[in-house]
This record gives sequence, C-alpha cells and structure tokens, in this order.
Amino acid sequence: LEVKKAEEASLKQAVDDAQSAIDGLEAEESNGSASLRHQLDAIGVDMRRVETEMERASEARVKMLQEVEALQKAEEDMAHTFEELTSIVDESTARLQTLTEYQRRRCELSLRRKALLQDALADAALLEPA
Repeated sequence: LEVKKAEEASLKQAVDDAQSAIDGLEAEESNGSASLRHQLDAIGVDMRRVETEMERASEARVKMLQEVEALQKAEEDMAHTFEELTSIVDESTARLQTLTEYQRRRCELSLRRKALLQDALADAALLEPA
C-alpha cells in the first residue's frame, strides 16, 4: 500500500512536473508569439518607410528627368539663338563690306574728280592770255 502511495505520489509529481513544463512551454510560445508579432510590426514599419523613401526617390527621379529635359530644351534654344545671331552677324558683316567698298569707290571717284578739276584748271590757266 505504501508502495502504491509512493507510486501515486511519484506519478502525481511527474504529472505536476509535466504540467509545469507544458505551462512553461506555453508561456515561452506566448512570449515568442508576442516577440514575433512585435518583430513583424517592426518589419511592417520598416517596409512602409522603404516604400515612402522609394516614392520620394521616384518623384525626385521624375523631377530630375524633367529638369534634364528643360535643360536640353534650353540648350537647343540657345543653339538656335546662336545660329540666328551668327546669321545676323554674317549679314551685318556683308553689309559692312558692301558699305566699305562703296565708300572706297566714292573716295576714288572724288579723288579722280579732284584730279580732273585740277587738270582742267591747269589747262584753263594755260589757255588764258598772259
């Protein structure tokens, strides 16, 4: 009888120990689940930050591309303006050359006229009775 009581006490102790172990495992599982949920929440927060930063980077990229396009357009406009200015300078240079040639011819004609007048005066002076 005492052996049976000792066996029962031993079995009861084994059941209590097993229940304590089960309770400990459930507590660990619960703590592990809570920790896992906390880590998953932290990962979710990090993912939202990454998405936000990716959206900002994408917006910045689009803005940068628009600025590059605007700079390319401005460069094309400047090249066109430069071509127009070069054309104007070329036309002005041609006009200036024409005017310079005209002035040169005018000076030549003026000098010829002066020489002819001087010759005519000299001839008239020779024809005058002394």
